[in-house]
Amino acid sequence: MSEEVRLGVVGCGFIARNRHILSALEVPAIRIVAITDLVRERAEEWASRLGAKAYISAEEMYEQSDLKGVIITTRPETHVPLALGAMQRRIPVLVEKPLADNIESARQAALMADSMKLPCLMGFNKRSAPAYQFAKQQIEKGHFRVTSLNVEFSSGTWGGVPPSPDNPTYTRIRADIRKAMLLHHIHAFDLVRYFAGEVKTLRSIFTGDINGDGCYATVFITESGAVASLVSGSYLSWRHPFERVTIAGVNEYFSIDNFRDVTWYRADEAPGRKYTPNYSIQEYSGNYLEGFVPQLAHFAQCIRGNETPRATLRDGYLTLRLDLAAQLSAKEGRDLDPTELDAVRG
Repeated sequence: MSEEVRLGVVGCGFIARNRHILSALEVPAIRIVAITDLVRERAEEWASRLGAKAYISAEEMYEQSDLKGVIITTRPETHVPLALGAMQRRIPVLVEKPLADNIESARQAALMADSMKLPCLMGFNKRSAPAYQFAKQQIEKGHFRVTSLNVEFSSGTWGGVPPSPDNPTYTRIRADIRKAMLLHHIHAFDLVRYFAGEVKTLRSIFTGDINGDGCYATVFITESGAVASLVSGSYLSWRHPFERVTIAGVNEYFSIDNFRDVTWYRADEAPGRKYTPNYSIQEYSGNYLEGFVPQLAHFAQCIRGNETPRATLRDGYLTLRLDLAAQLSAKEGRDLDPTELDAVRG
């Protein structure tokens, strides 16, 4: 029987606690042995729950805990320094999206992971969602050639005021569309790359208040010749996000609703074949459906050398570049080649 993969967690906020830590408990191959957070009491509380050890800093944790991997779930501007510190000690990392808050830092992290040949993972958990994995596998087997892709995605800013006797309706926090694009919608940009390939050129338009709530549409031409579109906005509450992906080929297409069900429509079949993952009651959770549990199981296998990362730090860099390119295209009102951002430093 293989040894448990000893992981550390840097940052113990909402995503760490409710996504990564709870998901790790569903993966027998993983054991969380170390936690650090800026709020010492929070790290100690969760370390106590897990039978792990709390550390004052990430550096102390890297040096003293004999880790096989690290999950980094802090603020975007701290992701790269924390990842570099781990990689310099040859510790693989799983970094929450986005990889960084700027292109150059993201590129630096991607280059180090590549040069050191570490099995690092970018936290694009949707790539590991069972529904998306099913569609991807059919494409990779040659059963399906992508000619066009449409992604509809809507999610607002985290948080809000829950209903109360004095205020019976949920009051949402006013969103910043650019922040929503970077923190939440970056998943949608990654799905474009994951299914349609690298983007050659794009054009994006915004409506609403670019400094507040708003919607946008982006059209992509990929290097393979496929056309993709992304329509999104920040008006919906993050509590009830909406997500639909349509992947079209020749005389057939996949329709994937809210990362749960896949319907495969073919010209020679009516109605379409519906694929619903055979979840057990224990597995039928948001963390499993959204790919967090499979992602951690995959990370463990990558560390063991049994699998190749399906979302690398280079993917984190390229998807961040695509996201920022869409914002720049909308701002300047022109078609844009995402590689133009490589000339931007800082």
